[in-house]
Amino acid sequence: MSLVPRGNRIYKLLSSTFQPSVLKIRNKSKVHEQDPLHKEIHEQAGGESYIDVYIVSDSFKGRQQVERQRMIMKILQSEFISGLHALTVNAKTLSEHETFQDRVERMKELRKHNNTSTE
Repeated sequence: MSLVPRGNRIYKLLSSTFQPSVLKIRNKSKVHEQDPLHKEIHEQAGGESYIDVYIVSDSFKGRQQVERQRMIMKILQSEFISGLHALTVNAKTLSEHETFQDRVERMKELRKHNNTSTE
């Protein structure tokens, strides 16, 4: 097993391949570490068996979500061989990310407005 944590390796692999404007890697393994069904998987993976990836790159332009995920899975094949058990991928283009961020901001404003108007 490598001494470099899996999250760092994934970050480097995806950064060098897709040159993302946003890349977030989250280790979600803690939830599973006490589960007897996943304990062995968790230990074999050095505590990094469940990873979430949020990536924004224009390398995904014109590609469906399934194709984007396949691109990422191919790059991370060695991580699955070395113990990565589950990967959640949210891959967006810069335009999709900005649209999503705009929606989030509008929702925050609506909630803020609704909270102040009911008081």
